[in-house]
Amino acid sequence: MDIPEGEYIEPVNLLTADIAQVFGKSIEFDVPLYTNLPKEHVSFGDSQVQALQLFGTVRDLFWHGIYDRIFDGPDIMKIHRCAGHMHIGAIAQFIENVDTGEIICTSKANYGTDPTSNQGFLTSMDVTNFDPPLTLSAEGNIRLVTHYNASIVHTGD
Repeated sequence: MDIPEGEYIEPVNLLTADIAQVFGKSIEFDVPLYTNLPKEHVSFGDSQVQALQLFGTVRDLFWHGIYDRIFDGPDIMKIHRCAGHMHIGAIAQFIENVDTGEIICTSKANYGTDPTSNQGFLTSMDVTNFDPPLTLSAEGNIRLVTHYNASIVHTGD
C-alpha cells in the first residue's frame, strides 16, 4: 500500500493490564474453590464465580507492552483492538467506562471441544475490533473485571 505524500503512519502501541494486581501479584494467581472466596470476590450473579475488579484510570492500570513501563502516552487515545488474556477456568473479562457505564469491550473465553486434543482447555479469547478507532481519555475512570469459574480449584491462573 502506498502512503500518500504528506501523510504518515500512526504508531500502534500495545497496552496491558493485570488483574493479579488485586492480590498484589503479577501474572499468576490461584482461583480458590467458591466456598473459600472472600465475599468481595464472589460474583453477584453466581456464587461459584470469582469476580475480580480493579478501578482507576488508564494511566493507573495499564502498562506499555508486556509490563515495560507504566502508561505515559497521550491524554486522548485511539483504541483499535481490545483482547483479553486469561487462563484455564476463565469465563470472561471486560473493561467498563465508569463515568458513563458503557462497556468498552468484553472478551469471553472459548474452550476446546475435541476430546482427542483440546477438550476443556482454553483455546481462545474473543477480540473486539474498533473501526473507526474508539477514542478514550487516559484520565477517564475505568473498571477492569474478570470472571473465573470457582466451582473447582484452579492453580497458577
